[in-house]
Amino acid sequence: MLTEKDLLEDGFGKHPVHHCLVAEVSKGPALWKDTAFGFASDCFTYDPWIGRLLCLEDFFERSDYRSLGIGSETLKTLNQVVEKCRCSSMHFLRAEWNEPSSSSTKKRGASDLSSKEGWRLFKIDKECLLKMAAEE
Repeated sequence: MLTEKDLLEDGFGKHPVHHCLVAEVSKGPALWKDTAFGFASDCFTYDPWIGRLLCLEDFFERSDYRSLGIGSETLKTLNQVVEKCRCSSMHFLRAEWNEPSSSSTKKRGASDLSSKEGWRLFKIDKECLLKMAAEE
């Protein structure tokens, strides 16, 4: 199980494997002051066909602060990271039930690779990986 110590080490240790962008406001109405409105968690991955990719692992915006442009500003900042780090694109997963979010990202130019290219996401749990490693 992932612990707080793991998260801190993985994000802020000697060799960070993920980054987290926090959307917060320190100035403005008292209601907003020092409040975190959302976050984006990302990491880099590499595709031998197209190069470095920014992999957006999680994107969260508090529902009571949506439609204020916070998500757009967060995406703008992520776009700057993509450019600065010479990434060819940003990849992310969306749950099928999250149609409003899917529609919003499609309006911004996102392609649905599962329908466009027929990609499917697979996962092999740690238990299965250890079992395979022991067999060899």
